[in-house]
Formats: sequence, structure tokens, C-alpha cells
Amino acid sequence: MRGFGDRPRDLTGVGAEGNNFGPSAAGRIYVSEKADKRRERFIRLADQAASTSGSAIGAASQARWAEDLNAWRPGDPEALEVSSIPRFAEQRSPLSALKRFAAPHLETGKRMLLVGSERDVRFLRPKIAKTFNTTVEAIEAIAAVDELSEGAIAALVAPIDRGALGPKLVVIAAADLLGSRAVLGAAQDGVAAALSHAGGDIRAGDLVVHEDHGVARVLGLEPAPGEGDAELIALEYADGARRLVPCHEAGLLWRYGADADVVRLDKLDGSTWKKRRGTIEEAVAQSARDLLQLAREKDKVKAAVVEPDSAAYERFVATFPFNETADQVRAIQAVRDDLASGRPMDRLVIGDVGYGKTEVALRAAALAALAGYQVILVAPTTVLVRQHTETFKRRFKDTGVTVVSLSRLSSAAEKKAAKEGLADGSIGIVIGTAAVMAKDIRYAKLGLVIIDEEQRFGAADKAKLRGRSDLHLLAMSATPIPRTLHRGMFGLHQMSVIATPPARRQPIRTSLASPDDAMIRTALFA
Repeated sequence: MRGFGDRPRDLTGVGAEGNNFGPSAAGRIYVSEKADKRRERFIRLADQAASTSGSAIGAASQARWAEDLNAWRPGDPEALEVSSIPRFAEQRSPLSALKRFAAPHLETGKRMLLVGSERDVRFLRPKIAKTFNTTVEAIEAIAAVDELSEGAIAALVAPIDRGALGPKLVVIAAADLLGSRAVLGAAQDGVAAALSHAGGDIRAGDLVVHEDHGVARVLGLEPAPGEGDAELIALEYADGARRLVPCHEAGLLWRYGADADVVRLDKLDGSTWKKRRGTIEEAVAQSARDLLQLAREKDKVKAAVVEPDSAAYERFVATFPFNETADQVRAIQAVRDDLASGRPMDRLVIGDVGYGKTEVALRAAALAALAGYQVILVAPTTVLVRQHTETFKRRFKDTGVTVVSLSRLSSAAEKKAAKEGLADGSIGIVIGTAAVMAKDIRYAKLGLVIIDEEQRFGAADKAKLRGRSDLHLLAMSATPIPRTLHRGMFGLHQMSVIATPPARRQPIRTSLASPDDAMIRTALFA
């Protein structure tokens, strides 16, 4: 659900008012001009593709659109008497700024409604009550606003990220006051739960480890003798021995991730498994001791506490032209907490192409650069360096932070200017290939290293990029190598998983085909 008075980049496109949402609702529908043009473009592309292939398209058409609109009353978005409100989080004192804005409206009899997540509403209610020296009533539905007295303030739990000013109501979203710290969606499971979906099902022919009997091969399902429709899992052990496992004991089976021809099956009597398990348990115990020692050493290392001016950071956040996904919000908040913890951040952000990892890097760089620290962003190719440089320069344009690139494509003069700026601290962010860690480059106040496509760098390269153990490190990857995932699962570094694609993000599809005008047109304009 979108905000009431969003900036143009936040337009929903299609909105409806009434008691219900859907084609059967006798309400009013608002269609923005931009959204309608986008709809018409896709219908044209579908018609062209259908005419080329000779098939009919029934899922979308102008006629079906007109038919579905019959139950709605059209409305003009420009006629809505709703205006946007300031972003109070960008001010030094958000609550004071809110009072200066809202007090005159409350004096004229308008009501004020605080909306946001349950956590944010619970946090802000007492603060707003104290600021306005009044009570903030909790309501369960928007219709209850009409029952409030003039000048009253209420709070409603609703996933709205922008407030608005209407003829009779001032809507204040929690995000207007808390900025990027506001929470819209409910918290999801942790990284381990997100990664667990990557595991495959057990199939016939797979190797499995039975917790009590060792390594075996799955033969399949067999009917249980004399038990009707019940089935048992048939396992093959060494020398052709077989064991039948009830399906309700499937939790004792673990898929073994090695090729069948390089693993020796255990004996059914458990003798080989007992020996193998003892060796494994000793190795696990030794690994646990090593991990504990490494954790103690890491706890002793201190790093800079990165806490920029909140107003300056929120102004930077406001330049993001899209809405963050819930996974992005969690990843950004985790990075922010890491940077402010006083211990070196070592976080890996995992997400598919186009899922928003770059925005996480931008927020991390903003936190460090606006706090006075220098930032390195290293990428494996000059093409990616150029892409990041353009993005960072555009986003940091009005922040006073200087962004430069450094790679083999940089001229001698550009390299000299970059080295001088990094040495005297006038350059805040440098983006480049591994050349950014050359021996002749000096940094005045380096605080954060960001590695994009971290799977393209070896362990020695990453250690060289980090340099000192007290630096903050943020790595990003769509396809992390097993070693990196293993370290994360064991807690050697933190992980954030961005598993939710942004709105209207198109899936990546690669196809090999002969030249086709219709296909090219669809790829260019879809």
C-alpha cells in the first residue's frame, strides 16, 4: 500500500476508493496518465506478438479493460484535494518540525492520524502525545476518524510509508518521522531460514546419511507389508544390504552432497559408521574450538563507530527513486547497526541480479562518507566500475562528497588527482578495480571497503582489499562461492539475503534465436 501524498515517483498508478477493492466494488477508480500509457504499451506489444505468431491473446486487451471498468466510477487524480507533507526525518528535530507543521491545522479543527507498523506506532504514540500535550487514541479502522473530535490525534496500524494533507485530515506516516528506520512489513525468518529453501528434495539414487546407520543410497519408496497404503523408504548399504525406513522417520535422513561414485557406503551393522562418525565428531569439535578462538580474537578488535548526521543521511535516502523491498530494508538496517556497533563489520549481502544490492552499498557508503570516512568500492571489471561511478556520482551530487573512479582506463592525470585527493581526504569515495589498493595509494581516513561480485575475488585479494582488521567490510554477490556461504553459516561473517524482487522487476531470460523483429521490439520496449 502506498502513501497518501507521495511524490511523483511514488504514484500507485491505479487506486480505488470504496468499501471493497476489485471489479465488483461500486467505488471510484483513479488511473494516472503514466500508468495508463504503460498499460497501453504492453497491450500493443501483446497484439503485435500475437499477430506475428498467429495466436490470440486473451489475458489482456483494450476491450477487457473497458469491460472491467464498467463497475467503477472514473476519477481524476488531479482533482484529489490531497497534498504532500514535508519529510520531518530530514530535519534536525523531527518531532519539533512536525509540531510546527501540524499545530496550525489542528487549531482549525483538522484531525491528525499517525499510521505505520505496529512497532513504529507503539514507539511514536507516547512521543507525539508528549509533544502535543494530549492523548493519542488508538483506532482499528480509518472510518473511526470521523468519530474523533475536532483537533484530535489518533493512531492506526497500517502499512503506509508517506503521509498527506487533506481537507479534514492530516496523515502522518511513521516513515515521515523515523525515515529509513521505519518498518513497513512484518519481520521474516532469519538468513538460515531463507537459505534453507535452496536445499533440494531427496530423490531415488541420491546419497543420504541416516543419523543412526550412516551413508546409504536411496532406492525409492516401497509398500509396507500388510499395512494397506503405507510406504517405506528403501535404503541400500554396502554389499547390497537394504534397510526400510518409515516415512515418519524421514527427519533422520540428510542429503549427502557428493557424487555417488566417490563415496563408500556404510555397512548395515553400523561398524563402519561408528568409526566414521567418531572421526567426524572429533573434526567438528576441533572446528568448534577454532571458531571460538577466532570469535574471541574478533571481539577484541575495535572499529570506528560510524554515525552520520541523521538529517543529512535521510536527505540522501530521499533521493532513492523507488520504494525499498522488505528484504532491502532489513539488509540496510543490519548494515547500519554493524557500522554503529564499534566492531568491524564483515557482512555479505546475497541477492539476485536486479534485486537491489547496489542500493544497500549506496546506503553503506553514505553512512560512512557523511560521517567523515573514506569509502572504497571495488568491482572486478572496468565496465562495472563505470556503471557504479555514474550511479554514485548522481546520488551523491548534492551531498558534498566527492566520488572518483580509478582503473586502467583512467588517464595519468586522473590517477594523479585521485591519489592526491585520497591522501589529503578531499575525496570521499573511490570506485575502481583492484588498483584502488596499489602500494602507492594512501588514504587519509579509510573506514569502509565494499566488494561487489565478491565471488570474482580470491581470498588473498579480499584480504589485501581489507588491509586492516579494524576496517568495515561489505561484500555483495548473486552467486557466492561455497566457502563464503560456509563461513557465513558458521558465523564467521554476517549475511543478509535479499530474496524479494522489486515491483515490476522483469525476470532475466536468456534465449538463442534467429533475428526476429517482434522479439527485438519486445525486448527493447517491454
